[in-house]
Amino acid sequence: MTERLSAMDASFLAHAKPEHLLGVRLLVFAGPAPGFDAFLDHVRGRLPLAPRLRQRVRRGALELRRPRWVDDRGFDVRRHVRPMELPSADSGWDLESLSAALLNAPMDLERPLWEMRYIEGLPGGRFAAGVRFHHSLGDGNANTSLLAELFPPLAGAGPGTRSEPGRASRSPGVDPARAVKRGALRLERRLASLHPRRLRRRARRRAKAIALARRSPSAALDRSVRVDRSVRLLSVPLADLRHARRAFDTTVNDLVVATVAGALRRTAIRRGAPALNSFALIAVSVRRPGDPEVGNRAASIRCELPIAEPDARERLR
Repeated sequence: MTERLSAMDASFLAHAKPEHLLGVRLLVFAGPAPGFDAFLDHVRGRLPLAPRLRQRVRRGALELRRPRWVDDRGFDVRRHVRPMELPSADSGWDLESLSAALLNAPMDLERPLWEMRYIEGLPGGRFAAGVRFHHSLGDGNANTSLLAELFPPLAGAGPGTRSEPGRASRSPGVDPARAVKRGALRLERRLASLHPRRLRRRARRRAKAIALARRSPSAALDRSVRVDRSVRLLSVPLADLRHARRAFDTTVNDLVVATVAGALRRTAIRRGAPALNSFALIAVSVRRPGDPEVGNRAASIRCELPIAEPDARERLR
């Protein structure tokens, strides 16, 4: 089964660099740890429900066309799922350090674009799975759906159990009739795009995109992303966030943005730089009900971060 990457998915692959485009998720499970072999068997047993995880990217000749997802005939789950021990407390390594190591390691783009590490030795007998996906595999919602297939939040779903047959339909196959229709529509759109009016509108949209990408006025915080990134984990009770949301008549997302703005303000002041407002491009899902839960379906909005505002309450307004 093959399927062409969407334009957005292909763009993430085409512009892949070591310093970005890998999303890492850390799943912490209550103990006792099952052992690596049992964990591997569990993942292997659920992979048929997430066929995208068994596919690699095949690029076309001279890369004149968008690449395609194709089944990896040499797929071996052991190349993607490996054990990773948490060193002793006096080693200086912890779960954050291991997460950073997973985030910064290069990914083989010739194989299916995901990896998983089984981590034992957490306090309280817990264990964890460190999972990373290349951004071309999907956005946050899509990758969360993939993880839900591997680790269903169903009571009593043990290793190797399967979801109901209907759930596997989330990953679409190829419908020849729909493929022909889509091809005809693409041709129609390409012909229509040659009209001068369409060309002018496209030029205006691209000019706006360039304007959004201009440098932020807060130069002290505008740094290139390095390969050796660090990771810090913070746990906040969702009940507390919901209480604050109701108290200030806002949203959890707004609370997060205001918190980030406050952290950037403190960082700028600590560096002796002016705490100037800056801008962020925030991804928002445009996935509609009924859309396949694979790939990237997102847009960006330009949001001003109130870094200059010293009052935390005012940053929420």
